[in-house]
This record gives sequence, C-alpha cells and structure tokens, in this order.
Amino acid sequence: MNLLKKTYVWSVCLEPMLYLLWMDYIYGSNLGVSRSLQLVVIFCLLFRFIINGFQIIRVSIFDPMYKYYFYFMFFSVFSALFGIFYGSYTLPLTSTHETMFMSVFRPITEYIINIYYVVYFVILARFMLNDSQIIDYFFKVFSVIFYFSLVVGLFDLILMINIEEYDGIDRQIRGTVGVGQRFHGYAGEPRDAFVYLWLGIGVLYLKDIWKGETKLTKKRLLLIFIAMVMTQSASGIFGMIFSCALLFLYFLPKITFKKKIVLIFMIILLLIGVVISVNTSGRLGNYSYGFATLYYDLINGVEIRGNIAEALSNIYPVLDRLLEIMNLNFLPLIFGTGLGTSSVANNIYMMEVNNVINPNANIVRMIYDVGIIGSLLLIKSFIYPIERLSINREMSLKLIFLMLFILGAYFGHRSVAPFLFLGILIVAIENKFPTSLNKN
Repeated sequence: MNLLKKTYVWSVCLEPMLYLLWMDYIYGSNLGVSRSLQLVVIFCLLFRFIINGFQIIRVSIFDPMYKYYFYFMFFSVFSALFGIFYGSYTLPLTSTHETMFMSVFRPITEYIINIYYVVYFVILARFMLNDSQIIDYFFKVFSVIFYFSLVVGLFDLILMINIEEYDGIDRQIRGTVGVGQRFHGYAGEPRDAFVYLWLGIGVLYLKDIWKGETKLTKKRLLLIFIAMVMTQSASGIFGMIFSCALLFLYFLPKITFKKKIVLIFMIILLLIGVVISVNTSGRLGNYSYGFATLYYDLINGVEIRGNIAEALSNIYPVLDRLLEIMNLNFLPLIFGTGLGTSSVANNIYMMEVNNVINPNANIVRMIYDVGIIGSLLLIKSFIYPIERLSINREMSLKLIFLMLFILGAYFGHRSVAPFLFLGILIVAIENKFPTSLNKN
C-alpha cells in the first residue's frame, strides 16, 4: 500500500469536512485540506503518466457503473444548447461581454465540476482502492473522522446550550460566524452536516458488509439521528421529503406487498416526524410561516416574511418556471436550459450583474438547469450501478434504500455525498464478492 493511495483515501474522507476550508471561492470552488490533497494526487498521477510514456488507461464511459451519469452529462449539453437558443445565459439589456464570468466562464466551470466529481470519486476509486488492504484503510480513516466529528459536534452543542458565552465551533477554520445552537461538528454548516450524517450511515453499513460484522448498532444509529434532528436544517427537512418521494418511485415497486405496507408506515412516521420538527423548532417554524405567505408576497410585491427571505436563491428559479408554465411554455421544465442558468435567473430577479447566485437546494438547481429528464437521468445514474451488481437481492435493496436517502439529502443541499458513497460501494462490493463484477 503506497503513499499515493493513502493520500487519495485522506483526500476523499476529508472532502465533507468543510470546516477545513481555508480559501475563498476560485471560480466557484473552495480550497481546503481535502482539495489540496486532491491536487497532490492528480499531480502525482499526471507525473506517473508522463514518465510511463503516456501509456493509455482505458476507461469506458459506457461502463455499467457510470454510463447513466455520462448520459446525464450528454443531456446537460443538449440542455445548454437549448438554453443558448432560448436566451437563458444572458441578462436582458446587458451584453454578454459585461456578464462574461456568469454567462460563459461559470457555466463551463459547472460542467467541469460535474465531470470531476464522477472521475475523482467514482472512476478513480476503482484504480486507487483496488485491494483489501487499502479498502480496510479507507474504512478505518472514514470511521475515525466521522465519529470524531459526531462526538465533538454533540459535545459542542451541549456546551452551547449550557454556557451562554460559548458560541461553539465556527463553520470554517477561518473563524467565520457560528451557527447557533445547532449540530454541525466539523462538516461546515448544519445543512452540510445533515448530508454528511446520511453519508456516514451508508459508508458504515458498507463497512459492516466488508468486515462481516455489525458495528453500526441501533444505539449508534440513534445517536446519529439525534444529531440530524439537532441540525434544525430546513434543507434537511426538504431532503427527507425528497427521500420519501424517491422511495415511492424507485423502492416501493421492488419489494413484496408485506414490505410495501411496512415502508408506507415508515414514510408516514417520517413525515409526522418532519411536521413535529417544524412545529417544535422556532427556526423551522419561521420558515413554515414564510412559506404560508410566500405566493401572496411574491405576486403582490410584498416583503418576504420569515426565514424564507434568506433562501430567495431557491425561490426565484421556481417562480420563473411557474410563470413559464402559466404561459403554457413547458419545454424549459422538461429539457432544462443548461448548467448555470439558475444562477443567471437569480441575477435577473435580484437585479445583480455577473454574480454567482446558485440555489442551495440542488433539486431546484437540477430541475431548472437540466429539466425533468436530466434530473431523472441523474437519479438513475446512482441507482443503476447497484442494480447491475450481482449480489443477493436483500443486500441490493438495502444499498438502494440507503442511496435514496443520501440522494434525498443531496437534492436538499448539494454535496459530494452520493458520488463518494457510490465510489466506495462499487469497490467494496466488487472486492468482497469478485463474482459481482458488473452485469451488462
């Protein structure tokens, strides 16, 4: 096990640790410990590629493990061509030259980021995590980081509740403002922590499969769920609603009638939990109050009420599509207008010029940018690889179940979580069960 593989492991496991960001956005990408390590890995691989005489590494984009993601990327290019024709990359009465960064450079960066995620966290994982020793090392490092952030985050929350003068761990190492009496650990903001907690459940379950043990006990799960609730994340609430919808669409048809009843009952309990969380949390209740009057406020030009005023970057793209539908224009909703156009829409409604104002809610971003078709392709790209692995049906269903919750959280708030989970899932299953190598 060489140093480069270990560096890759740390670069992946530290990716969700947004506390460790130390530099502002560079073309929309933060630089921190994880990204720095990723640059080291990429530089070393390029150097090895050069000294080996530019030996070609064969990677098929039509491999069953990631072909649907590349279908999604191809479709997103089509969406962009439609968006250019539709005028979605330009601001009214403003030349493209004046908005070059927002209309040209940033959208191109969006495409690069989306390709990078699947290449680094999924495709490269199959080359770097290619034996049992390095996979053991990955699970060890991930577990230590995850539990450290969980325990310290909960202890930090207890201190904030009991010590008035204590403001808690900052969002980032640079010493930015705190988050109030909410769980976040070292995952950045509470909404980032919510996604990370679901990722942790998925990876720790995979670890149990890999090790043939049951370390993810009910007590540990309860602790993780308590941390989720204590994030008081509106994005997390929406993420759970999206997860319920995904379970109905992609999981319910795959299970027996008896299990369908159990799943429906579980979803009802989950939705009841969502309602209770909203009603018992002042912060989430404030969001609910804002939503209750949102349509009236927007139509009548009244000041937006409640905490929802802080999330207008998620509201304006939805409003824009609704206005198009009211005018019987359904094409942008179906096909999207290209990656980066939701930011352009926000610039129009917020009367900004040349600023990156992406929606935080990834479901809004995807529906606006790549439409319903592109969003369905994106979901399929994370479920299809699990279906193609030749493992027993019960294990496959459990992995799909976890992936759908991670995807729900991902649609609530953009994250690298589903890519990271898919990458380690593929290498762990393929190395644990060698006969599971992809069904075509």
